[in-house]
Amino acid sequence: MAERQTLYGKAQILSDASTMDTYVLKDHLDELTSYYLPEAVNEERKQDVRNLMARISFELTMRELEVSKPSVASSVS
Repeated sequence: MAERQTLYGKAQILSDASTMDTYVLKDHLDELTSYYLPEAVNEERKQDVRNLMARISFELTMRELEVSKPSVASSVS
């Protein structure tokens, strides 16, 4: 039960990942990968952790795409 509450708390923290600093998101992803996933007591909890990891990975990918997107001004000569 404590594991579920801790994971729920982590999900609440990450519910608005778009406002978090990139380095903070990467730290959360590392924590989920190294601690929460190996410690998950059953497949349902593992899937919950994977879902949070996917949410963070998606946000990080969107940020990378936003940074690498060419600006309109530079493409119009």
